Amino acid sequence: YTVVFSAAGAAGPKTLAAIQTLATRRAKVTKIVVGASGAPADNAAAFRLKRGTVDGTGTAFTPVLKDTGETAAITLAKVNYTVEPTYTAGAIPLEFALNQRATYTWFAVEERDKITVAASNVLGLEMTGGPALVYEGTIDYEE
Repeated sequence: YTVVFSAAGAAGPKTLAAIQTLATRRAKVTKIVVGASGAPADNAAAFRLKRGTVDGTGTAFTPVLKDTGETAAITLAKVNYTVEPTYTAGAIPLEFALNQRATYTWFAVEERDKITVAASNVLGLEMTGGPALVYEGTIDYEE
């Protein structure tokens, strides 16, 4: 499944997209792609993938099937958050920075590299610092 986002970053922490699992299902993130749209400039932005227990307020997004033979996703997704999720202190399985002129791609090389979201939890991609630009990308995961 894929979550596609296009969200304006902010000066402070801002969740661009997140997936939320239900009590009966876990999810595993397999790939993340992030880039900045707009006129090229030499600006840097920092991002964190963060685990949490309570989802915030955002726009619901229906995950896109990567395999059209699959059933619809059970995991929920949101983009363009206006109220941040409640994240667990120190629960940051991935942190990276990128220059506005470049696109960043992370992917799990092996099964053990996949980032698991526990049942009834949220995993959000948060911009932690950088210019207030529009950031676009995808979060790929499996259930």
